[in-house]
Amino acid sequence: MQDSIHSSSISGRSFSNAINNSFSHSGSHSGSHSGGHSGSHSGNYSGGGSLSNPLSSSLTGSRAISVTRSLGLSGALALVLGAAALGACASGGDGFEVDSGGQEAGSFPSVSSFTDRGPFATTQQALGDCTVFRPNTLGERGLTHPVILWGNGTFSWPAIYSGLLTHLASHGFIVAAANTSNAGDGSQMIACLDAVLAENGRAGSPFYQRVDTAQIGAAGHSQGGAGTLMAGRDERVRVTAPIQPFITWIPGGGTFEDDAIWEQQGPMLLLSGSLDAVAIPLFHQRPVYDDTNQPVFWATRSGATHFEPVGSAGEFRGPLTAWFRAWLQGDAAAARTFGGPCTLCAKTGWTVHFR
Repeated sequence: MQDSIHSSSISGRSFSNAINNSFSHSGSHSGSHSGGHSGSHSGNYSGGGSLSNPLSSSLTGSRAISVTRSLGLSGALALVLGAAALGACASGGDGFEVDSGGQEAGSFPSVSSFTDRGPFATTQQALGDCTVFRPNTLGERGLTHPVILWGNGTFSWPAIYSGLLTHLASHGFIVAAANTSNAGDGSQMIACLDAVLAENGRAGSPFYQRVDTAQIGAAGHSQGGAGTLMAGRDERVRVTAPIQPFITWIPGGGTFEDDAIWEQQGPMLLLSGSLDAVAIPLFHQRPVYDDTNQPVFWATRSGATHFEPVGSAGEFRGPLTAWFRAWLQGDAAAARTFGGPCTLCAKTGWTVHFR
């Protein structure tokens, strides 16, 4: 199988040829894993697990899309390296299609931009060993609010990502961030979920009967991205978004288990940076893309370093918000970011694979 690449205004024939050559990929990816997972992985997705918001039959075939303009020498080198890392099988059609009927109660306000702040005033509070970012008033207009679990990177805490986490809360999510810099095993993230759900059942709590317990997602950065994969094994977590996950051993860090990659409960948005010299995509995201048992949309931002998610998450903020709005709020406009017509696929500076 060979992936296709569509480039726009890339200077230099030799550079274009280098990219095209780096995307050559034949055969299927196969192997056995100690966790009991074996078999082959090709560009066609089949099986995986049941989704209450099913993906369309367009998750077949082979396609890769890259749109990059006027990158310059450093950007060109980054894309060549990124292309080599991203030479996995990718699927065709128009990307992902997300059912808009998943939200439990109420209807979230529409927005014109997923990058801009949402319509909800926000607050934050301590909850056990977690910091919760949430709408100031829960339950307005009969809403129940989806939950996003968050895992920090090594040596990081929720405050490092407060711009992003507050942004997600402004779009109506309850974001429960584990107060740890060693989130690699995902256990602290799941503890945050348990804490939020307990508050949903406690009369007098601001969360009381205001949590959409059927709409749970998980996201995290670096070691927290690995923790996201670990948390994604929990059947309550229906979608994930690991950001630049670091999936090898970290001294003193939370223990990541490779089995988690093929034990996911729902679809995944996988985000990478072409200039990430810490969680290098070839070694830390490519194996996730190749081996996960669920549909996966892999997007790499040209020029992004490992620290893109810090603060307000830069170019990652919009796609991440759209992903969770699509899957957890039933936002049809957000779903078009990833399929029918996949607006992110045509956006300058992004390389996209999906299967």
